Amino acid sequence: MNERIDVDPLETTEWLDALLAIKNHRGKERARYVIASVVDAARRDGLYTSRSLTTPYCNTIPVDEQPPLPGDRATEHKLRSAIRWNALAIVLRANKDSWTYRELSVRGYPLRHRLWSFLARAN
Repeated sequence: MNERIDVDPLETTEWLDALLAIKNHRGKERARYVIASVVDAARRDGLYTSRSLTTPYCNTIPVDEQPPLPGDRATEHKLRSAIRWNALAIVLRANKDSWTYRELSVRGYPLRHRLWSFLARAN
């Protein structure tokens, strides 16, 4: 395990205090800009940054505050199913020599046909 040892904790504290002051007085956007600028400068100078500063997606709208979806939910479900089927077909078509592609080509036709004929009638 690679442990980091702070050889100058006072300097580290000063940097962290400065960043906190920027956030408190100028806002989060300004603090983000300063961090991004420092990381960009470090990369330009050839300094390796071991951590990624990106974070996973986080939905900012709570579920109870999201507006209801417009439209017919059953039709939307069928459309999503058709889109998933299409994505599967595209991936499998790229690998035509696979057993799965041949099986779905032969056995999947009735399902595909029913789904597309339903969607054609829905419009």
